[in-house]
Amino acid sequence: MELASKHRTTFVSLNEPEEVDALADVAAQARAALDPLVELYQQALAHQQQQQPARAVACYEQAMDSLLMRQLGLHTEQSDADSDASTSTSGSEETEDDDEDDGDDDEDDDDGDGNSDSSMNKDGQDTGDAANAPPLAVSDTAQTSNTGAPMEHDIVMQEAAPDAGEESDGESPAARPSTSRRSSMASQRSVASGRQKQKKMSAATEQAIMAFIENTKELRRMRDQLQFLVLTNFARLLAMPSVAWTDLPRALTYTSKAVTLDAANTAVWCQLARMARQCSKPSLMLHAYEQGLLTRMLPASYDAHRAHSWPSMLESLADTWPERVATLSPYGWECLLGLCQALFERGDIHRCQQLMAPILDVYPDVQIDAQLRGYIDRARAIRREAEKQLCQLDATWMVGRSSASMESQPETTGNAVLRVFVMTTNDSIQSVL
Repeated sequence: MELASKHRTTFVSLNEPEEVDALADVAAQARAALDPLVELYQQALAHQQQQQPARAVACYEQAMDSLLMRQLGLHTEQSDADSDASTSTSGSEETEDDDEDDGDDDEDDDDGDGNSDSSMNKDGQDTGDAANAPPLAVSDTAQTSNTGAPMEHDIVMQEAAPDAGEESDGESPAARPSTSRRSSMASQRSVASGRQKQKKMSAATEQAIMAFIENTKELRRMRDQLQFLVLTNFARLLAMPSVAWTDLPRALTYTSKAVTLDAANTAVWCQLARMARQCSKPSLMLHAYEQGLLTRMLPASYDAHRAHSWPSMLESLADTWPERVATLSPYGWECLLGLCQALFERGDIHRCQQLMAPILDVYPDVQIDAQLRGYIDRARAIRREAEKQLCQLDATWMVGRSSASMESQPETTGNAVLRVFVMTTNDSIQSVL
């Protein structure tokens, strides 16, 4: 009776108009929170397909400022503080350069953060920062900040060259760098303003939106997929070598977060291992290759086995190892060969040989490091020779076992052969390393 009363109370409470309206409002906001991230990801993907990585980076930067991505904890207040500090420093440098180039005592309005909101031309007319900015090579679908101004990456990375017949309004080439800086500073201020508007949403509202998404299966699945795709694709762009936006530590952080969203994805484990190698993190690289290989070896029960150590997993797979290797995907082979190379570099020769020796018996043409193959070939040759000698000793013992003098000889000789095998193997290891 008490339970029924509780259910009736809950039923009446949920039908109160105020709570129904509040729940509907949260549901609408939760669905609306997904739309900007979907749009930004689609635009970034289109730029990547059109071989325009700089514009894709700009879209991903905006995506990282969205509510769903900020909930991952990757966008910290420190990054905002660093951005504001760099904006203030650049603004002061731009003011000094303008004073030196123009030689005039023009007075600019200070917006309180050390940046000039507008600039005056020689006739005393207020042209503003946007008027002096060069034309942008942006598509019709280019994203803007909450204030309507283009994002800073669109300006800094995608400035279009002026047409040959376009007049320069009497500006000298020496004055153009300061003009570009003014347009960049205007865009940075607009980005900061947009972030402040996003932060005005109360923490309680954000928590209600995220809780609704978490408790709705369809929205939760869409959120996880969007976060995963944004992180992995953005990390690949940040890992590009020798470009303006290269940031390997940031790429490594995003990829490490992505594998927590989809731990059974072998491709992301490979991506994490490659970035860990670039960042000189051998332990993380080894772990990534191990986990990536386990996702292919134990796809059905990966979540149940991931807590176990790799050696225990290898022992359980020893009997069917060659057969399982035959079913590996290209990413699985990358994990296997990368793991063997990582073990060899660390000096874990035993585990490396455990992995590769059975595979080379079935697939002798596998492409591996020449130094690693040389060691494995020498170790296998020494082992075969030792086994051959032991077989000969065993045959001699069987023939002469009736003689008392021969009964103790095979054991002594066999031990000597084993000692030679161990010493020779150790010498081979030292010569390789």
